[in-house]
Amino acid sequence: MPQPRQKTVNLNVKVTETTIRALSRTAALRDTTQKEVLMRALLKAGIEIDPHDLGEKRTLPWHERP
Repeated sequence: MPQPRQKTVNLNVKVTETTIRALSRTAALRDTTQKEVLMRALLKAGIEIDPHDLGEKRTLPWHERP
């Protein structure tokens, strides 16, 4: 039987503008989200990441919805 999905919580981290710009550029170049870049880096550093957190979960902006 599959385990119930865990509750999601927010992670709020303050960084400099330089860092957030670099993160944003990297995500755009990889055609992914900033969260995906961060989660993959944490995984590579040996931190256990829930598979649910690795998937890309972009939502369609309201102005692009049918």
